[in-house]
Amino acid sequence: MSGQSSLKDRLTKTHEGLLLWHQERSILDVTEKICELMEREGVNRAQLAKRLGKTRGYVTQLLDGTTNMTVRTISDVFTVLGYEFLANCRPLESSGAVPAQPVQAIQWTCSFGISSALPFLSSVSPTTHLEGTLL
Repeated sequence: MSGQSSLKDRLTKTHEGLLLWHQERSILDVTEKICELMEREGVNRAQLAKRLGKTRGYVTQLLDGTTNMTVRTISDVFTVLGYEFLANCRPLESSGAVPAQPVQAIQWTCSFGISSALPFLSSVSPTTHLEGTLL
């Protein structure tokens, strides 16, 4: 395939394409991690829906990427699976594309344990962890 550019290379040449590429990559990373944890914990979609107080259809939409997951939703899913959600970021890989505006790439991870609920914005849980570099 010498001389041909990859889909990623073609898509990330524009600012909008770069944003779209990383959005889709982040969605895939999160949904794969959720599915991995569901399998590890022996939880099916119906059971996850019950734990969330939602319908099985809602869970299906979350996992197939048709519903936009907020950070709150992602946190809820990890919590009912018995995990704490942590977000990490890293500098973008050099692809020759120069974003028109600074962009951050997010790498989603989680760790065992559930942090205790805290009053809204009053403090940070000692188990909360965020690291990375913003561009």
